[in-house]
Amino acid sequence: MGLISIRIWVGLARWKMAFWDWSWDELVSYDLPASFQYVHDQTGQKLHYVGHSLVIFHNDLHCVVSAGQNCCLNSSSVDVFLEHEPQSTATKNTIHLSQMIREGTLAMYDYKDEDENMEHYGQPTPPVYNMTTIPNDLPLFLSHGGQDALSDVNDVQLLLESLKDHDGDKLVVQYREDYAHADYVMASNAKQAVYDPLMAFFKLQ
Repeated sequence: MGLISIRIWVGLARWKMAFWDWSWDELVSYDLPASFQYVHDQTGQKLHYVGHSLVIFHNDLHCVVSAGQNCCLNSSSVDVFLEHEPQSTATKNTIHLSQMIREGTLAMYDYKDEDENMEHYGQPTPPVYNMTTIPNDLPLFLSHGGQDALSDVNDVQLLLESLKDHDGDKLVVQYREDYAHADYVMASNAKQAVYDPLMAFFKLQ
């Protein structure tokens, strides 16, 4: 997402528009698979992936987004977090996220032009991500918080509905009523509340 440590792209300067011509569609299609492949090539081991959020900042976006009332933060963890976050992002990515919020869909980037959508997708509207295509035997540990305003309970419930046929021994859903968005990475009790159960789940897979 334009991370501070990786703002160098061989053959393309970051002040060029093409450098920022991406949204999370490209993160899913290119960045994640490339990262997985690199780690696997280096280690030769099975991978476990943990994802949390798109923590972003845009120079032209002057607003504060509430992530909910976090329950368990302390000043030292917040200070460490703020040394690395939030990271810059592309305008296109910000627009894409706002499209999904406004339209209530989980779809690819909408170019707002049927011809351009046709050029990219072969159809006049952007394809919707079909979450039911997630393999039923893929191990998933899904934890969500009752105070999270960015990934709220209703949104998570929509995801869970698409996973209703998932193998029971491959899906663990953890609900923390007191957790908001940042608690998952900064809470003083996150190790005991979230990470220990997560690691136990990984060891069973």
